[in-house]
Amino acid sequence: EYLDEVSNQSAHYFRPAFWPTTHDILTDQMAWGGAGAFKARAVLAACGSPTWGIYNGYELVERVQRPGFEEQIDNEKYEYKPRDYSGAVPEEMMRLLTRLNAARKNNPALQTLRGIRFHGTSSDDLLCFSKHVDAATSPTGEESTVIVVINLHPYDVREGQVYLDMSALGMAGNEGSFTVRDELTDQSYRWGAVDYVRLDPRDQPAHVFVVTKD
Repeated sequence: EYLDEVSNQSAHYFRPAFWPTTHDILTDQMAWGGAGAFKARAVLAACGSPTWGIYNGYELVERVQRPGFEEQIDNEKYEYKPRDYSGAVPEEMMRLLTRLNAARKNNPALQTLRGIRFHGTSSDDLLCFSKHVDAATSPTGEESTVIVVINLHPYDVREGQVYLDMSALGMAGNEGSFTVRDELTDQSYRWGAVDYVRLDPRDQPAHVFVVTKD
């Protein structure tokens, strides 16, 4: 609901910046969800808004709460907090953040606020949305379409169907297949109006598909 609001209803006056967490916000889900929750929220933030950021230490999956509060223990409100990045950084988190930034750089659809559309799935733990800009409104003058599918469960594999609204992808009336390439893995697939996904939060929490019309 919030993504729909900021990208459509309030997009003419509101410019949000998405942060998966901050020094004084650490939800219960992130505390118990660990790396899986951190990955899913990073994809949501990076693909949901043209402006995003991560707070210092996010790469380290810092998830210990201050007792009785939804905030990080011993955070920067209370002390200077140096961090050790010499080997303690989870490699998979660093790879994910690097890939997300590259996807944002290479795809005009992820550089715009407007254009988010949600698509049905067969599982409540699978969230699917797309961003589409036509050539006339694209920052680069080129049409761009991205489909994002995220496993919202931080521990368990989720699989199911995705039901695409083809008109939201700029392909109204297209009943055939098209090519999608995952910016997170470089793998390509043939997709259509109904598609199968299987996402494991341990190694692939999401797809960020670039659509190629052919």
